[in-house]
Amino acid sequence: METAVLVALVTGAFSVLGTWLMTRAETKKAQRANDEKENNAAIQRAVEKTELNDRLKSIETKLDEHNGYGAKFVELAGQYSDIEKKLVAMSKDIEYLRKGAS
Repeated sequence: METAVLVALVTGAFSVLGTWLMTRAETKKAQRANDEKENNAAIQRAVEKTELNDRLKSIETKLDEHNGYGAKFVELAGQYSDIEKKLVAMSKDIEYLRKGAS
């Protein structure tokens, strides 16, 4: 009877040990998969952040260019005003010349 009890205890101990080892291996495998998933998510967030920063720089460049056009329009408006004044003066000169020629 003692031999049977001893065999049962040894068998039970090895069964528990085997189950523990399999559970430990599965836990490590799951942890590695979780770590890899978190790493991939971090990489994806970094890529998205980089793309967002690149897009923001592009928008800022376009905005600076747009603001430059605003300054050019102000400058051109001044030039158009000068041209208009000269055109009025030329029209008056032509009118005076026509009156003098008749």
